[in-house]
Amino acid sequence: MIVAGTGHRPEFSEDEKIVRTKARVALEGSGADTFICGMAAGFDLWAGDEALLLGIEVIAARPWRGHSAGKKYAELYASVLDRASEVVNVVDQDKYPGVWVYHARDKWMVDHATHVLAYLNPATKNGGTFGTVEYARGKVPIRNIFVAPPY
Repeated sequence: MIVAGTGHRPEFSEDEKIVRTKARVALEGSGADTFICGMAAGFDLWAGDEALLLGIEVIAARPWRGHSAGKKYAELYASVLDRASEVVNVVDQDKYPGVWVYHARDKWMVDHATHVLAYLNPATKNGGTFGTVEYARGKVPIRNIFVAPPY
């Protein structure tokens, strides 16, 4: 089973420990053998790291070849990237090509997954996570862990 992860950035998330726990519990019982990580700060990197800690193979889906993390998440970004079994640069450019590249990455992730694990606040009606879940709807099963108990 190939699970693509999509979720909110840290400023729109619960505490990191809670989000990591929700992701870990969901991944443990999912039967996932591969997790596609979109490499964004917050849910993406936290869930990617948890998948690796569980022994689940991770594919790092970078929106473009030159993509990197902000200073606060640089170490975690590098760690997930280094431990990934595969790195996919959805767009083969060194410089940021424009906002559309995130949508291209999100579509690539869904198109290469059998399931989506989402961390989406149900009140959210726009943004990248919302768009990814909407794109996945009807294509693959989606599990939203935002409303899961904090464990």
